[in-house]
Amino acid sequence: MAAQPIKNMEVKKESFLEFYIHGELKRVNTVGLKPEMTLNDYIRNNLGLTGTKNMCKEGGCGICIVSVSIENPVTKVREVFAVNSCLVSILSCNGWDITTIEGVGNRKKGYHAIQDRIVKLNGTQCGFCTPGMVMNMYALQQSGKTKMADIENSFGGNTCRCTGYRPILDAFKSLAADSDEALLGILPDIEEIKLCKKDGCEKICPTPCATTPKTPLYYDLGSSSELQNVGSVSSEQVWFKVSTVAEIFSIINNPNNENRSYRLIAGNTAKGVYKDMNKRDYYIDISGVSELRTHSLSTTRLTIGANCTLAETMDIFLNIADRDEGFKHLTKCADHLDLVANVAVRNIGTLAGNLMIKYAHKEFPSDVFLILEIMNAKIVIDNGSAVQSVSPATFLNYNLTKSIIRRIEIPPLDNTFFLETYKIMPRAQNAHGYVNAGFLFRVRNNSVVAASIVYGGINPNFVHATAAEKYIMGKQLFNNQNLSVFFQNLSSDIQPNHFLPDPSPEYRKQLAIALAYKFILSLAPETTLSADVRSGAKKLIRPALSTGVQEYTVNEAMLPVGKGVTKLEAVDQASGAAQYTFDLPDAPHQLHAAFVYANFAPGSKLKDIGTSKAMAITGVEAFYKAEDIPGKNTFMAPINPFFYNTDEPLFVATGDFLKFYGQPVGIIVASSRDIAMEASALVEITCDPAQTSPLLTVPAVMAQNATERIHHVNTILPSKIDREAKVKFEGTFNMGCQAHFAMEMQVVQVIPTDDGGLHIQPSTQYIDGVQYAVSDVLKMPANKITITVKRVGGAFGSKLTRSQWTACAAALAAYKLNRPVKMALSMEENMNVIGKRNPAYCTYKVGTDENGIIKYLDQKIYSDVGAYHNCVPVMQTLDALTNTYVSNTFDLEYNFVITDTPASTWARAPGAVEGIAMLENVLEHIAYKTGKDPLDVRMANINPAHTTLLSMINQFIVWSDYRARRKAVDDFNKVNRWRKKGLAVIPISISLQFLVNHYSQISIYHIDGTIAVSHGGVEIGQGINTKVAQVVAYEFGVPIEQIVIRPTDNMISPNNFGTGGALTTESVCMSLKAGCGKLKERIQWAKGIANLPDETPWPLLVKNAWALGVTLTENTMFVQDPNGPNKADYVIYGVCATEVEVDMLTGSHIINRVDLFEDAGDSSNPFVDIGQVEGAFTMGMGYWTIENTVYNHDGRNMTTSTWNYKPPGPKDIPVNFRVKLPSNQPNPSTPYKNKATSEPPTCLGFSVPLAIKDALKSARTQGNPQADGWVPIDGPFTVENIFMKCMNNFNQYRL
Repeated sequence: MAAQPIKNMEVKKESFLEFYIHGELKRVNTVGLKPEMTLNDYIRNNLGLTGTKNMCKEGGCGICIVSVSIENPVTKVREVFAVNSCLVSILSCNGWDITTIEGVGNRKKGYHAIQDRIVKLNGTQCGFCTPGMVMNMYALQQSGKTKMADIENSFGGNTCRCTGYRPILDAFKSLAADSDEALLGILPDIEEIKLCKKDGCEKICPTPCATTPKTPLYYDLGSSSELQNVGSVSSEQVWFKVSTVAEIFSIINNPNNENRSYRLIAGNTAKGVYKDMNKRDYYIDISGVSELRTHSLSTTRLTIGANCTLAETMDIFLNIADRDEGFKHLTKCADHLDLVANVAVRNIGTLAGNLMIKYAHKEFPSDVFLILEIMNAKIVIDNGSAVQSVSPATFLNYNLTKSIIRRIEIPPLDNTFFLETYKIMPRAQNAHGYVNAGFLFRVRNNSVVAASIVYGGINPNFVHATAAEKYIMGKQLFNNQNLSVFFQNLSSDIQPNHFLPDPSPEYRKQLAIALAYKFILSLAPETTLSADVRSGAKKLIRPALSTGVQEYTVNEAMLPVGKGVTKLEAVDQASGAAQYTFDLPDAPHQLHAAFVYANFAPGSKLKDIGTSKAMAITGVEAFYKAEDIPGKNTFMAPINPFFYNTDEPLFVATGDFLKFYGQPVGIIVASSRDIAMEASALVEITCDPAQTSPLLTVPAVMAQNATERIHHVNTILPSKIDREAKVKFEGTFNMGCQAHFAMEMQVVQVIPTDDGGLHIQPSTQYIDGVQYAVSDVLKMPANKITITVKRVGGAFGSKLTRSQWTACAAALAAYKLNRPVKMALSMEENMNVIGKRNPAYCTYKVGTDENGIIKYLDQKIYSDVGAYHNCVPVMQTLDALTNTYVSNTFDLEYNFVITDTPASTWARAPGAVEGIAMLENVLEHIAYKTGKDPLDVRMANINPAHTTLLSMINQFIVWSDYRARRKAVDDFNKVNRWRKKGLAVIPISISLQFLVNHYSQISIYHIDGTIAVSHGGVEIGQGINTKVAQVVAYEFGVPIEQIVIRPTDNMISPNNFGTGGALTTESVCMSLKAGCGKLKERIQWAKGIANLPDETPWPLLVKNAWALGVTLTENTMFVQDPNGPNKADYVIYGVCATEVEVDMLTGSHIINRVDLFEDAGDSSNPFVDIGQVEGAFTMGMGYWTIENTVYNHDGRNMTTSTWNYKPPGPKDIPVNFRVKLPSNQPNPSTPYKNKATSEPPTCLGFSVPLAIKDALKSARTQGNPQADGWVPIDGPFTVENIFMKCMNNFNQYRL
């Protein structure tokens, strides 16, 4: 039976939710409504407002953010703030006033200043994240948080893979009340923007503001619903909404609800971390209970309601700390809470909710628990008849049956107490702590009279370092001998567990001890400290505001080519109007497909697939496996060896072996995506176990001597052999993979056509590959397959060959059932089965003269291709290794290696990233061995034929002030033991080879002379459509506004190469130049026939040509002719200097400054090109510092969510990001004198780990003069990797 209403209390049963969206009342029938249905589901699926996106469904990426206005139950004032719509249950929204991106501004009613500013300051690229960015800023603005520092600090929950964040932050900071003059543009500042304030608002709205519903009330969730796409339903659930604590207890103590499971709901943010939380029989929405949201201050305590949100709590802490000496420490606690999750989560996540996650999951490193425990706070528990105050540590094992957390009581601390907390995270914001720590010492006359030491992230049962606490009591604190014993006790106390993907136990243990040392340094009087250790006392805190320089010149010879033009799609992206494949509405009778995965170790043999449970679910239509494929069981299109070398199965067939963990064995097809996903999890798969352990990396393959997995591809032999060298050494280099982290996941929609064919709309970079692969799988003639792509929400190589996988699977289902089918992978699915950047490993032997000039280099390269060797970046890697420097003494051997992971695939600057990093590492090693400045070593080895690069470096040395900064870094490091700086410079030269073909079609309309263009490239955020419009406008001499770009399709652009490699835009533009030339010839011919004057307006020229029967459309294809006018290959140069600051006691670092020269020739669009440079560099930076993929012993990827895979965030980018496109470097190889920019700067990101290595070198040799200062690269420089390479141990920790 369902949960019962409250007895002896008037309760209203409601059948409809009521809330407002954009001021319009929405009434949602709750019959059959699932509590799991989110606000995001409703907005997108039922209202069709697809500007609001979703990706992670964890509150971690920010693309789902909307603004809400909700009445505060205590103040009765409506408050505006951002929420993650993917976390909020639709049943929580009663009484809310919700604004999505469509309600902020649009084409019809005009655009908001926020939208206008992000467009004009070039803050969009692929645009998939842009609505979430705009909505977060909109909510901040509406709430009155309009200082630049507030704005920059508020986007930790918003991920952008494209832009590098700098233009987004600048756009929003330009609207701040205290905006810097340099950021102000032509729009009004924030004080001039009219905001709708609900209280005292004079605006006349067509509908009233939403009102909070009277409570208590409940919704009996029946078995039918007006809502679509919500999956299977349960008729045994009830949702209560209450406003008093008494009402809570009336429900949970109702005898009829005995043995019924329930959950108290406030923010519901826990589902972002623990998605498998069990469903309940009834839910009680307590967000409106005022008693749980109040706070009060007395002489003995601060009392805070347990249901106060984290954002409220921060405000309370800061307010109280500002006016009461006994609570000054709350400022530090507020700063710590600022590191919890992100703004949108903190806006609705509550103190009690966070504590309950810790209660249910002891391993959860709760920052709320930590700060309450270290402050000696009490948690007051109420069971309806009595209250009990317990410490947070006691709370973890307290019986909470039919009880609630009522409030938190925090005592004051006098000035003999010293409190500090720490949180060490993989990135600056929006990440859980690897280790968090709290220290509270009471010190009198330098003697410890009370000590509390609390750590999180150690093991599920650890709270206090009891032995260390006991030892330090009564001891003189600032005594090295006492500290040595204290650290030994800490070492005994701290016994971390090992749980992937968490960092190693040794790191967490040593980090915990280092944090204790840092705390003691912070307490010590300066006179007791050696000068070199004083900086170790300070936290590494990033400046509140970042800055940047974007320097370029405009070549006005071919305007609008060369002009900074905002992206054509930017306004649509900023207003949510831009439609992606993910946003396509369901076609009539549409079905949804989901992969079925074999979650077994690679090497397991597939025996059987049991589908009876899955097929029994209402809404499931079919299951298809390998034996159901009418054609070839492969999704790889055998077009050319650049993409294809071997088949990859669409589904593993029965009797075959799994090549990697989670390989698909079939698909479930159902009426909704939720049902398809639910059913796929119920498919029962049987496998014979693998006979050997998986080999997941190249070093593992080599350690096992599995030579059958190593395949030689190419060798470059030296033309000059000189084995006489004064300096000889050898080394290794190991680099991991990188997830593409495109914001739009792999998604496709397939609709059968009336001629027996298929219309496929994939999110792909490669329409020809999709067409070929689907044709092979279905044995369908290629001319029956129509493919259309309008835009893609990020790609970076992930949608070249991998998009064929989902396209073939969905096409199979659509073909078999003759019904439309959509397939969209979740983030976890993408991370599990979609291959990543090729990991690589190399060994090298080097000989040089005393100046570091290379006499010989023997290098063996091993590229990890995963389970299938289709995307092998041999050409790009070897080119990168031999391009920049004199290479005639290089002996290079390239091999690919098969491992038991998903097949690697192209990722931004494939091969070039590996090759440049390998060689730059060698040069850095040479500098270390010879004692030379690394830049001087590079200059001595650069190929003298690169005169442009040499000139750029000389300019760069002056522009970046390298020499003075080099000395300043060295001077800083000499006098600081625990804080180090590093500086590194690298140059690059990358060959761009046009081994491609791209079509374009131009149509000119005689009606008004406007022009439509379609081309074979795909808009993936790189700005191809904008540059295309610029070229066409220049060629015809018309305004850009007269040109529109139509979607890419395989009718206009058949047999077309994929979009990628930084060359598509130029290839398409050269195709368009040829097409425009032919059209101009015909139009000029008609002009001559009609004897029209030279000043004839363009529309009349077009009308005249049409009247004379001239064909006003042209389709052309660009193909390189190495010996003719289309010879377009060229070299791209770049130089970058990165300066970092590293805390050697934590492994954390800040990138203080980046100076970057990118050779763009005569940039065709500096706005677009600088955006590409910044975004590419940031992606490269993330690869080398933050992004780390971890597999377990079965080959399962343990880093598949935003909880444990972290691309860079807004506060990870350089504090000072300086980019210059050098002038007077026209490219003679292209008609518009420009060069590509989207990929090479990724390679410059390697300057970041080199700068960190520079800092580490000082730390290692200062800590142990006999130690080797050389730091081999073995994966990304994560905080763990940095810390462990410092070679710290607590015996070095002295005052």
